[in-house]
Formats: sequence, structure tokens, C-alpha cells
Amino acid sequence: EVLYRLGRYAEAQETCREGRILIERFEIRAAADFDGQIRNPSHYPYTQKKGFIKAFLAVEGKCLVALGESENGRQRIQDALDINLGFESKDVFYDQLSSLVGDYTTKQELEQSLAEQQRQVAEIVAEKVKSDTIAQRVGDVISELARAQRDWHDSLCELKDAACADLLAEHFSSKIHTFCIHLRNQQADQYRLIKQELRFQYGALSDRVIEQLANAQFLLKAHNDDSLPIFAGAMIECCKAIETAVNEVIVCPFANTWPPVSSRAEIEITTPSGRPRVIELAFRGQPKSLMLGDLVLLLKCGRPEWDNYCRRQFGQLAEWIRDDLPRIIKTVKDEYRNGAAHDSSANRGKVLALKQYLDNSKVFASFNKLSKSR
Repeated sequence: EVLYRLGRYAEAQETCREGRILIERFEIRAAADFDGQIRNPSHYPYTQKKGFIKAFLAVEGKCLVALGESENGRQRIQDALDINLGFESKDVFYDQLSSLVGDYTTKQELEQSLAEQQRQVAEIVAEKVKSDTIAQRVGDVISELARAQRDWHDSLCELKDAACADLLAEHFSSKIHTFCIHLRNQQADQYRLIKQELRFQYGALSDRVIEQLANAQFLLKAHNDDSLPIFAGAMIECCKAIETAVNEVIVCPFANTWPPVSSRAEIEITTPSGRPRVIELAFRGQPKSLMLGDLVLLLKCGRPEWDNYCRRQFGQLAEWIRDDLPRIIKTVKDEYRNGAAHDSSANRGKVLALKQYLDNSKVFASFNKLSKSR
């Protein structure tokens, strides 16, 4: 402990390791071998041996954490805390160790959680296949009815839109996103390095956007298991990063321009089919997060209040928001995100194609500029 406090971490760690080896060699009788007299459990040599091992593990763990081997270090500390000496101890030294362990989870627990998540994702994918089939059949039937009954056309088309791939993909994307979080927790150090690189590259973007981009890059670099929805996850995380960035950088500040007394902030737009549509931007003063489909409609709606806001807030970049960004989002949504909610349509080649498309579009670099200009 003295060596640790002096900052001589490597020397302290090696001393603790050798100490544990030496202590383990001693054959010390257990409590049952003594004369049966009642005494404090801490007096038994067997308990003292465990106490030495516990102390060595604790200091060794602290040294490993200080040397950058946080995974091994936290495991040693947890092992120390798991040793029960059989009597109450109010030692401040051990009380402070819990803060170093934090939310540490053993590899065995992570593997069990991962297996359970994998089982759930398999069920989700099977459900998605059924949902896609049903949605397609519903769409075909409604299209036929609409052609036969012109008076019903508008209402039936709205029903068909409600069964479209956007809503289905949004549901299954969220499930796969949860699964991907469990994957990254297995290699926290590698994920942290990727996140640091992205933070340096896009310093003005929020932690949520950086985290989603880091999830995508981590999955693409660290995993090659085609039995898991890895590539679907990487694709979905990229798309979530776009959705989050547009909402945080562009849409939410616009929603905040409504008077605070307004119970809701809405804007009426016209869909490509010519039907009116109301998009709710905020409710009771809280901005809402729009999905990719609604973002496309809003960005190119052409409403004066929207165009004026973009020009005033973003200057020359307002033209990119109105003309280029809706096209980029629509391509991402239709060609990549919706299909990726079912893992059979996602593979490494398609993820790399999406990454190349986003790099060529300079979409996140543009978001970074927009965020700085606010």
C-alpha cells in the first residue's frame, strides 16, 4: 500500500502478486482443527491467511487500475471484496474499494446477459419477418381497395402509410440497439478509444451522437460473428446518430422558438401525395424527437417560418439543410435503415457502403459546423 501511494505501481503490483503466491503455499489448519474453544474468528490462522490474500488482491487491483489495466484491476478488487473473513470489519481501506469497482460486471455475467439478449434478438428477427409479410399483404389489399373505391382513397392511403416499413423498422431498430449496447460492454476499453477519436473529430456534437457513432464503428471493427445481428446493429447505430443530430442541432431549437405558453408546437406540411399533414414538434414546452420519415418532410416543407428560421440560424448552410439533407436522410432511411432492421439484409459490404455514402456526403462534418454556428 505504501508503494502504491508513492506511485510505484508496477513494483507494488509485482510485490502483491508474489505475496499471494507465497501465502498460498502455506498449509494452515482450519478452525475445526483447534481445541474447540470459542474465540474471535479473526484469531484463526486460516482466517488470517484469507485476510492476507484479500489485502494483496485489493492493492494489486488498485495498481492495475492505475497502470491502465482497468478490466483486470477491477476483477482483482471484486475478488478481494468477495472474500468473507467471517467477522464484521469496518476497515476504511476496504470501504473505499467499492468506488473503484463501480458498475463492474464479471465476464461470466456479461456472457449470460449476451446469450439472453441474443435469444431475444432471434425472436425479434423472426417476428420482424412475419410483420414484414403481413405489412406487405395489407398494403397490397389496401391498394386494390383504393383503386376500386375512389371515395375511400385518402383514408385508405393513410392506413397504408401507418403499416409502412418506417414504423416497423423503428420498433425493431430500438431492440437491436439495446443488444448492441451489451456487445460493447464486453470490450469497454476498445470502445472508449473509438469514442475519444470521434470526440476529437466532431467536438461540437453531443455525447449521444458521438456514442451512437462509436457504437457503429466498434461493432464494425471488433466483431465478425455473422450469427449475431452485428452489421444490422452497425447500420442502425449510424442511422440513429443522424436522427439524433438532426433533432438536437436543427429541429429542437426551432421547436423552442414557440411561445412558452403554447401547449403544443405544430407545423402543417403537405406530403408528396398532396395530402396535408401536421407534425408535432413539442408538447407542453418539451421538444419531441422526430423519426427519419418526419424529418424528411419537415426539412423540405418550404414553410416561411421554417425557411426563415434556417436562414437566420445557419446562414449559408440553410440551403444544404433544405436541398441536400432531406435527400441524404431519405436514402439512408429507405436503402439502409429499414432493411437493416432485419439482419438478413445487412452485411459488412452494405455497412461499408453506408459509411462511404455518409463520408462522401460529409453529413457529420456538416452537423458539426451547424452545431458550432448556433
